[in-house]
Amino acid sequence: MKKIIGSVAIFIATFLLLSINLKEKPVFSYIYSYFGPLTKELQNKVEYLVKFGLDGSKAFGSKIFHNSIPQHKENLEFNKTIKPLENVSAKDQKELDDLIKQ
Repeated sequence: MKKIIGSVAIFIATFLLLSINLKEKPVFSYIYSYFGPLTKELQNKVEYLVKFGLDGSKAFGSKIFHNSIPQHKENLEFNKTIKPLENVSAKDQKELDDLIKQ
């Protein structure tokens, strides 16, 4: 609770300090006229870096996605000459069926 009251007190004191008029303008206007161009330049640089990062990650993600598709399809034909085993006991057949179901 002390931190909240302290934070509110600091906010009010800062607000009042920046609202003091000097030569018909509040102190905030003088600070803004000095830091305004600097903050705009900083904002443009941050915007460029974020856009650059997003474009790079978009290209990387696209590259990963396109690399996940096989370039060629293997032509595998099922060998129809394979015959099922005829001499398999019922116990072995059950074990094979259980193994396939897993």
